[in-house]
Amino acid sequence: KFKEEIMKNSEDSIKELANRNKLLPNNNDTLTEEIILEKLNILWNFIENQIKDNSDYLRTFLEYMTGSNALPMQGYDGYTYKIKFELYYDKNNSKKAPVSHTCSNTLEIYLRTFFDDENSTKIWEKLYSYDILKEQNKGTMGVYGGGFID
Repeated sequence: KFKEEIMKNSEDSIKELANRNKLLPNNNDTLTEEIILEKLNILWNFIENQIKDNSDYLRTFLEYMTGSNALPMQGYDGYTYKIKFELYYDKNNSKKAPVSHTCSNTLEIYLRTFFDDENSTKIWEKLYSYDILKEQNKGTMGVYGGGFID
């Protein structure tokens, strides 16, 4: 249900990114909705593998995105801001790390950084392994992550 909820709430961002990409002059990169969804499946495969290895991972990832490791009493409908991904494709800044905004329940993801690299799973492990997320969740609510990847 978590994956379906986030993907449903991220549809506008996916469509907007695909449409924006079509309008870029001299754009040699073809970034359709299908390709974006394919790239996001890399992330979902990583998350699903983490959940298989550690049953607490989903709660930890939820806390990273929302500031709370549990859903509201009303379930997903209880959120003022729906949990979603905001997607970007920045050719000039391809090493920008994802940023979680807990006030708006969003995870900003720069697709070029994390999905165009043949080592994308290793990059996700470096940023979103269970231990890394637990450490980041110790901070105050607000913005987690960001910066640049080595």
